[in-house]
This record gives sequence, structure tokens and C-alpha cells, in this order.
Amino acid sequence: MKTTNKSTLTTNNSQPTNLAKRRNFTTLSLIAGLALLAFMTANAPAQVTWGKATRLSGAGYTAHVAVDGQNAVEVHQLDSGLGNLEYRTGKVMTTGAVRWKAVHKYDSGLSPSVALSGTNVVEIHEGTGGSLWYHTGQLLATGTIKWAAAAIHLEGGYAPSVAAAGTQVIEVHQASQSNPSALWYTSGQFNPNGTITFSAATQYDNGFAPAVALAGATIVEVHEGASGALWYNSGAVQAGNSIHFLEKGQFDSGFAPTVAIAGPTIMEAHQADEGQGPMWYSTGLLQSNGTIVWGSSADYQSGALPSIAIAGPDVVEVHQGDPGTLWSLAGQF
Repeated sequence: MKTTNKSTLTTNNSQPTNLAKRRNFTTLSLIAGLALLAFMTANAPAQVTWGKATRLSGAGYTAHVAVDGQNAVEVHQLDSGLGNLEYRTGKVMTTGAVRWKAVHKYDSGLSPSVALSGTNVVEIHEGTGGSLWYHTGQLLATGTIKWAAAAIHLEGGYAPSVAAAGTQVIEVHQASQSNPSALWYTSGQFNPNGTITFSAATQYDNGFAPAVALAGATIVEVHEGASGALWYNSGAVQAGNSIHFLEKGQFDSGFAPTVAIAGPTIMEAHQADEGQGPMWYSTGLLQSNGTIVWGSSADYQSGALPSIAIAGPDVVEVHQGDPGTLWSLAGQF
């Protein structure tokens, strides 16, 4: 892989919202989410060694991937517009590559996103008219997912992204299709029967194409801003499922960002341009005050709409190649 340095933008001198600038650690869940980070030193962020991209079977668009332990789940649209939604599961091997299983249809819609916590699966997608719907399910030993009887309406919105850790679930989305749009989050908990109790939606920022990652009580969200600027928000889940946002910063420029967390290590990937072309990644270290110290970004693959997930030292990435093709790429820290 040829690595090209790309300038890293300032993360600490942005103009944050009131929510993003608060520093009041008022709950035990917030302290638990960040206490260990107080002892962390700002060492150089980790670099990823990438393997070779492999084409996934079948056709698809706008893929999204989730990993927990050795289990992986991928969801995508079958067509470029509203239509069938499909999933496949896989096993992460010692090399970091995923052995993917057969594809199964589970619903119809647009822009699906998926999260995996243990054997609990949650998927959120757009329906018609700017409605958001979610499924819950159980990942079975056979590699299939036993979905609940029907999708459940969440609220109105576009471009959802969902993350889960333990019983906690966080979802972010655009309020409209305009750029920029108000960005909203909902949070919830898996119930013992696998259903989710979500809170009311709350606005946290403005932007476009949001993506969220969750580890314990720690949250990192990334999105597009104006003129291709890429921004992050960091925060933590508080009692009552609300989110306390700590810091906001610009970290790069690009489009369609995706984000994942492994301990204090944050990883993001994005398109360099609005269409098919170079994709870049960077890693960073989350500090105790909520800032992220980012390393330089590097070109790692050509494609569009990347999605990443981390399990231990393994990175699993899926992206769109030529129209209608989906690719899987493995990396290791």
C-alpha cells in the first residue's frame, strides 16, 4: 500500500455549541466512561496495516458493517434507490479478514445501518417520506439473524447511524435532506426480550451524513460540515439515557465519514471527494477532556461510502466499488 500524508486540521480551535463545550461531570456514568482516559498519554495514534480488498457476493449499495468479538454483520440496499434490504453475517478470522456467509433479504428501504452487541442486533433504515424504522434481532449460531416480527417506527429523519455497547444503543440522523441539516440523536436500552426503549430525539448539532460509535459510555460522532469540512463530537451517556457532549472539533476535510472506537483509539474513514475515488483513514487518541489528538490521514483504498468497525486489533471495512459492487477490506493495528 502506498501511503500519502494529508494535512491534519486543527481540532481544538473550532467554535463549539453550548452542548459541546460543557465540562460539568455530573453523573457516575460520565465519570465511568472517561476515568481511565485521565491517565492516558498523548502517544502517536496507531496505524493500520491493510490487507487486500475482496468483492462481496451479489450486488449492493450503501453498505454498513458492525463487529463484536468474532461476529460481523453487514447490511445494504440491493438497488441504488428504495428497494430490498439485505444482510449477511460473518466470522472474523485471525488475520482480521471476514469469512462472509450467504445474503438474506430482511426488509425494504434506504440507507440501512446496523449495530451488534453480543447476540443482540439492531438495524435502522429510512422508509418512505423521511420515516425511520428499526428492527431488532438475535444472531444465531447458524449465522442467520432471527428478526422480531416487524419493523418499528422510530421517528422522522434521514441518513441514520446506529451503535451499541452492552445494553446501550445510540442512534443519530439528519432531520432533513438539506445540507446542512439539524442533527438529532436518540438513545435507548435493549430490554431482556430484545426490544429497545428509545428516548425522545434531541438536537445536538448541525451538519450532514452523521455517523456514531459507542464504547462503554463513551460516544464519538462524526459528520460533514460546510464546504467538505469534517467534524467530530465526543461525549458520554448519562443516567436517563441523555448524552453529555464534551468537545467539538474539525479533524479533516472530505465526505461520507465513518467512525469506530477501540479503547481510547478512535478511527475514522471518509471519501476524499463527493463521488467514487480515493478513500482516507486516520486514527486518534481520545483525551480525558473529550478532545481527540488525530494523526495524519492516509489514502488506503479507492471506492465510496466506507463503513468501519473494530474488534480488538482487527479493523473490518466495507465500501461501494463500481456501481452495484460491494467490497470488504481487513486491517490490523
